[in-house]
Amino acid sequence: MEGRDRGAERGDGHSMPKRKQPRNGFRQRVAVFVPEGYTLFADKTVRYSFQAWARNLSSGGIALLYPGQLKFQRAIISLSPDQADKHLLHVCVNRSRRVSQEFWEYGLQFESALNEEPAAAPE
Repeated sequence: MEGRDRGAERGDGHSMPKRKQPRNGFRQRVAVFVPEGYTLFADKTVRYSFQAWARNLSSGGIALLYPGQLKFQRAIISLSPDQADKHLLHVCVNRSRRVSQEFWEYGLQFESALNEEPAAAPE
């Protein structure tokens, strides 16, 4: 992950960042749940969950690294999967890119806490 950070730092000062909130290093495992109806593969709705590594965190979202390409637009994420008090959040994917032969990076934007209804999907 440090190599990825150095690559991101090279571009600092060369363009205007799109982000509105500062991002903070957040290196830990997170759990991602893709409920039924959140993704579509060949006209079949599927449901699955997985764990990924977080790179950084801001008040607006989180960046994840995962070994493979994922096919979902919305999910539920737990920032503390190993703790009894799990904080679950609705998220939507706003960025994905291949960062190495094996890994993809995903930018997930926070939408709401799990006890709230998620925002309507963009058309």
